[in-house]
Amino acid sequence: MRRLIAYVLLDADRPLDPAAVIAALRQRHPNKPVEPMTGAAPPTGRAIEAATMMLRCAGVEIVVMAMAMPLPEAEWKLPVLRVFPQWPDGGAVFSAHKAHLVVTTIADPSDRLASARSIAAVVGALVAVVPGCGAVLWDAVVAHPAQTWEAASRDAFAPYPVFPYPLWVSLHPFKEGEKIGLISFGLSSFVGREIELEPRIITAAEAMHKAAGLAVYLMQNGPVLKDGETFGATPTERIQVRHVQSKRVPGLAVLHATAGVA
Repeated sequence: MRRLIAYVLLDADRPLDPAAVIAALRQRHPNKPVEPMTGAAPPTGRAIEAATMMLRCAGVEIVVMAMAMPLPEAEWKLPVLRVFPQWPDGGAVFSAHKAHLVVTTIADPSDRLASARSIAAVVGALVAVVPGCGAVLWDAVVAHPAQTWEAASRDAFAPYPVFPYPLWVSLHPFKEGEKIGLISFGLSSFVGREIELEPRIITAAEAMHKAAGLAVYLMQNGPVLKDGETFGATPTERIQVRHVQSKRVPGLAVLHATAGVA
């Protein structure tokens, strides 16, 4: 799988201040080691401006690149449309941005969740110290207001149940007649497949709960559920998953699951 990438959208091209970013990371995550990649102590006093910075956060080597141009609309249009019900102003925020920051790992990640946690922490620190941050786009599939990311990423390293999966995976219930289904976006970056709950007699909250539990389990354990296996703590909660192509998004590999009354 390719490297995970986050984009921070800015209202104008702005310089990076590595010292401020590292200081914010250390303040926000005091139990995690953070250091510049040069191995030297972070600069103090006068701000050091840079177009690129590299750092190590919780053992993950990360690069931040400042791009003096907007992210192409093709990169963000679909994710923003998906979150329109929760964030109706998202399209205007994305359309108005003039520059962006790219945050990714320096090498292909051996542990995708550890990499996602460290990237999330760095993005949160960037939003906290760089003026004019309007939005964050995670891996070209999940869109967030910048302040939502800044707040949620304080728990970037938290275990379940605080585990901040919504930073990386969005869950979207839908209706077919009187039945509720759900599809995820973002999980495939971790395990190669999304979740698709087949519509059943179930509430949207129940669908979200079941899908979130499955998503978190897979993000923490990897693609461990084989075709036809079941997931759930009790017989009444257990659902069977199948490895198939989505019925609703052409070409999308999913873990197709059933939950609730047919």
